[in-house]
This record gives sequence, structure tokens and C-alpha cells, in this order.
Amino acid sequence: MEAKEFIRITLLTIAVTTVLILLSTLVPQLYIHLYYSFGLLGMFSLLSVAVFFFGKILASSENKYLYNNLIVINFISKMIFSLIAVVIYVKLFQPANDFHLIPFVVIYLIFTIYEVYFMTRQAKTKR
Repeated sequence: MEAKEFIRITLLTIAVTTVLILLSTLVPQLYIHLYYSFGLLGMFSLLSVAVFFFGKILASSENKYLYNNLIVINFISKMIFSLIAVVIYVKLFQPANDFHLIPFVVIYLIFTIYEVYFMTRQAKTKR
């Protein structure tokens, strides 16, 4: 996958997620988590960019298992960063309910689908 295509699908993913976040402000229980949602968007975006650049190097490697290792590392790091983000948000802002998990799950799913798409395309890079 070329960087130009990656940038295109990344911007599309960010745009769709931003629209969903802004639509969520119509629900009072979700409006109070607006900055948290944008923080998650930024975190997952940065993680995806890092994975793309590491993947670009590893996809053309002779060792086909290196890219598989990146997939596992991405999965584990995404889970750890997600857990940290939720715990920090709960500790700092002490939300009165668990509605903050709704934007988290939606954004997590969007970025998981997006990463599966671009990593699948990237893994097919010719050596």
C-alpha cells in the first residue's frame, strides 16, 4: 500500500469518526464526553500511523513472520493504550455513569476495521 492511499483512507476514517463524535453531542449523556472522544480519536490515529510506517518496513522483509509479529504487537499495544485511556479518564473526571464507554467502543471498532483493511492491503506488498 502506497502512502498516498494510506493517507486517503486515514483521512476518511478520521472524518467519519469526527462526524459520529459530533453527532453524539446531540445526546446529553454523550456530550459531556466530547473531549474524551476526540482524545481517543487522536490516540488511535497516532497508533495507526506508527503501525503503517513499521508495517511498510516489515511487509517487504524476507522474514514473513515479522509482519505477523507487528499484528500481535499492534493488538496488544492497542489494548494497553485503550485500558490506560479509560482508566485515566475515569480517575481524572470520575464520570457519573458508564456512557463514556459508548464512544470508546464505537471509535475502537471503527479503528479496528480500518486497521484490518490497511494492514491486509499492506501485507500483500510485493517483495
